[in-house]
Amino acid sequence: MRTAFVTEVWQIYVLIFLLNACSAGFTPVFQATIPDILEDEEQYTRALSLSRLAYDLENLLSPMVAAALLMAMSFDVLFVLNALAFVISASLVISVMLPEPQPLEEIPGVWRRVSHGIRIYLKHLAFAVCWR
Repeated sequence: MRTAFVTEVWQIYVLIFLLNACSAGFTPVFQATIPDILEDEEQYTRALSLSRLAYDLENLLSPMVAAALLMAMSFDVLFVLNALAFVISASLVISVMLPEPQPLEEIPGVWRRVSHGIRIYLKHLAFAVCWR
């Protein structure tokens, strides 16, 4: 099997790992950014619900759309379209101006800061699960 930039099977595994690692890092950062943008709890809840809906629909519809497009065009054309969509998506993400995060009270020590961050993450995660 030989495709663009990939000549061995192990390279596919590395690419899958990198893609999933980036996705695993992006999702909590994205969800933690929503409260900085939307301070109203009702808007925050709605935005979190809509983002989760979009994420789930993308997971369901993307394979179906890809399969349908593969019936009409070659893999190479679909790969180029996917790369173009990625570049457009990345440029839109980079173009967004986020508000400055609200300063927290100073928490001394590395481990206390890490545990504080984990507690905030779990609190937001529990909130997201409850409103799912």
